[in-house]
Amino acid sequence: MKKIILLSLTLLFTSVWAQTNNKTSIAGKITDGETGEELIGAQVTIYKGGVLTTGASTDFTGNYSMSLDPGTYDVEVTYIGYKPKRIRDVIVKSGEANKLDVQLGEGGVGVDLDEIVVNEFKVPLIEQDNTTAGGILSSEEITKLPTKNIGKLASSTAGLTHLSEGDAISVRGSRANGTDVYVDGIRVNAHTVGSTKKERRKSRKHAKSKSASAFHAKPPTPKVEKLPNAGQLTAGEWRDLDNWSFWDKLIKNEQFATYQDFWGFYPEHRFELKLSDKAGRPLANVKVNLLNAAEEVVWSTVSDNKGAACLWGNFFGGEDREFEFQVFHSGTSTKMDAIPYTSGLNSMDLEVPCVSNKQVDVAFVVDVTGSMRDELRYLKAEIHDVIDRAKTDEVGVELRTAAVYYAGKDQKQALNNSALSEDSDETINFMNTSPLAGGQSYEAVDQGLGVAIRDLDWNEDAMTRIVFILLDAVPFHSDEIKDNLHRMTKEAAEKGIKVIPVASSGANKSLEFLLKFIAMGTNSTYTFLTNHSGIGGNHIAPEAGSYNVENLNDLLVRLIIENAEYHDCETITSVIPEMLKTEEAYQKAKKAKEVKEANEVVETKKDKAIETNEKPTNKIRLFPNPASDHVNIDLENSADMLIVSTVQGKIIAQYPKMEAGQIRLQTSGWA
Repeated sequence: MKKIILLSLTLLFTSVWAQTNNKTSIAGKITDGETGEELIGAQVTIYKGGVLTTGASTDFTGNYSMSLDPGTYDVEVTYIGYKPKRIRDVIVKSGEANKLDVQLGEGGVGVDLDEIVVNEFKVPLIEQDNTTAGGILSSEEITKLPTKNIGKLASSTAGLTHLSEGDAISVRGSRANGTDVYVDGIRVNAHTVGSTKKERRKSRKHAKSKSASAFHAKPPTPKVEKLPNAGQLTAGEWRDLDNWSFWDKLIKNEQFATYQDFWGFYPEHRFELKLSDKAGRPLANVKVNLLNAAEEVVWSTVSDNKGAACLWGNFFGGEDREFEFQVFHSGTSTKMDAIPYTSGLNSMDLEVPCVSNKQVDVAFVVDVTGSMRDELRYLKAEIHDVIDRAKTDEVGVELRTAAVYYAGKDQKQALNNSALSEDSDETINFMNTSPLAGGQSYEAVDQGLGVAIRDLDWNEDAMTRIVFILLDAVPFHSDEIKDNLHRMTKEAAEKGIKVIPVASSGANKSLEFLLKFIAMGTNSTYTFLTNHSGIGGNHIAPEAGSYNVENLNDLLVRLIIENAEYHDCETITSVIPEMLKTEEAYQKAKKAKEVKEANEVVETKKDKAIETNEKPTNKIRLFPNPASDHVNIDLENSADMLIVSTVQGKIIAQYPKMEAGQIRLQTSGWA
């Protein structure tokens, strides 16, 4: 009965939407071409003009349905074990019940899969290294038990309880609504699994009675939610900006290239500028514009704590091909030609005073709709831990934090937030007591980002500004929301705010690529939860190379620290600036033909500079530039020491006694 009610509501909503938005729909059934069996979970994808438009999965009866604008489309159906099938030029008419049934595998065109033969199966007495709750019941054992109720069968496993008829299963005393149940691989309602119709009616009657009583009661006082221990969720990170050759191949794949048109992001014309002072120290918070040939500003940002500024031409589409930088400093501006990232890096040294600080602003934007309930309590615990750890003297930053909650667009109060504050308790108390939750329509992702980027009082002088957005659902696809997401990305870049997404369970490929685009636009990185924790629903595998699996709280703290590293203007601890200053003095003296004096200057400074007692040589050639996993170096002369450092001057590799010639260094292991 419950399924029928939900289906009716869905059809009613579709009908109203069609009347008010000139929408129509397409529906049908996906079956096996030979047996006629319904295919559950088959993917139905809609394309228009070769561009991905929308998609859906079939339900328990093999049926699908989705809302569309009238027009002509290509429909592709995929299912494991079958070859994909594409039906071209499907006409979807307005005001009609457009129906398209598809059979897969007819005529023996299925995909050949290796045969798996199970000779014998035994339930293991002890499973080594298995710390999770679980158990296995064979079909023979089930037939011998006095019940066929799935809930009661499951509760026979250690750690699982099923208190009374109609109740859901509880795992190790956790709340029942935090438990997902799968029957033959299909996710079902944990509150009704295995219950009889009588039990479900009893459960609904009890819930209705409680609801009626609550209607006459006083509004409840917000409670501080008891959270699980932190350090349980697992996550990974993949920075596409640092793996550009991988990204370039990925986005040229037809399957993924469609997401560019779908969301209107085109990360192709990338420009990188490194800003330093005359001593080689990175300059943060320097404003940089990217201008086209018509002197129009097409992108604007500020340099980060490493002195790096990432700018984009035609990021939302366009035909410009010539660009230049405009760098603002000391009350004036300087222009220089912009070399595309694929051709090399840009750098500029400025005669400006050194500035450094420990100030960091961090905002957590969290989707609190119903779809997040499987992980939301854990996410709150992780965020609390991150805030506490980032405030410690060990990390050494002056931290201000804030939180933004957003729900479905149908909620009367779709947004709620706390202000950026040095008092971390304000952020934690807000997250514990905020009543905002729920929502049955598309999540207000663009509005949540808007509150964080526009409404919070960001410190323009801070060493770094970060927005962590934790979400699991893709926003509704419309021109208005696409424009909002474009504006939020551009405004975040202008303010030097790095948007770091954390994709949770339920995220699909469309959301993944949207989040990758936003991360790129804000000179940031893409992070994602993984299945290693066993918490929540399934997490899709990212489009990434090899990455490390970390605890989520450790990952977020690490990202805060990496983006907040600062230098001390009073003390130059790096050998690299000293080497550069020595070489600079030598070159100036040489140009003045004062070789003798130059040698004396060099000899004097060499003793004070570094341990090697040698000045650096510029007689080297490096390629490819930029490098990804390795770099080739041509040395014209032998070298006593080859030193590799970060832009801050931190030494990350040293190679003594290098002979003249070409050498190859692996860079993948460098920090």
